[in-house]
Amino acid sequence: MTVIAFPLLIFTSLLISLCQGAGIATYWGQNTGEGTLATACATGNYQYINIAFLSVFGNGQTPQLNLAGHCSPSIVGICSSIRNDIAACQSRKKVYLSAAPQCPFPDMHLSNAIDTGVFDFVWVQFYNNPKAACQYNGDTTQLLNSWTKWSSVNAGQVFLGIPAAPNAASNGYIPPDVLISQVLPTIK
Repeated sequence: MTVIAFPLLIFTSLLISLCQGAGIATYWGQNTGEGTLATACATGNYQYINIAFLSVFGNGQTPQLNLAGHCSPSIVGICSSIRNDIAACQSRKKVYLSAAPQCPFPDMHLSNAIDTGVFDFVWVQFYNNPKAACQYNGDTTQLLNSWTKWSSVNAGQVFLGIPAAPNAASNGYIPPDVLISQVLPTIK
């Protein structure tokens, strides 16, 4: 399997399933204001917490997490508290392997890895790709056409990754009325 290391938004290293949260997923690890991982797991607010991001992997390299909001792996010992948080979350529920490709299909960095079929979840990022013609831009056509391609990949489950608020990403936000009336009926 050939996998290219790419530092941001390409791979989710751990996915912890928490039995609550009504299907809500979040990324954890990039924002100092989000609190500890153990706290996020204990809230019950999320069904899934993606620890983000695995920035170095494949080709015989030692995997390396980018948890810029909490620690730096280049400073020895500073990430040890995260180890305890991961253990606390793992003790609560099952751990999954997931990937978070960009919406252009196939993803130029993760397509070979996704094709292996080893991922429990694929969280396709349908945002921050305005020139790729695969995200919402006032019309759902391109997004839904791209979704049709992504929904056929060999993965346990494929998720539509979209920003939860207009300021959560540079672009790709879908207003709730459009999401409910035009997008969700197609992707269910």
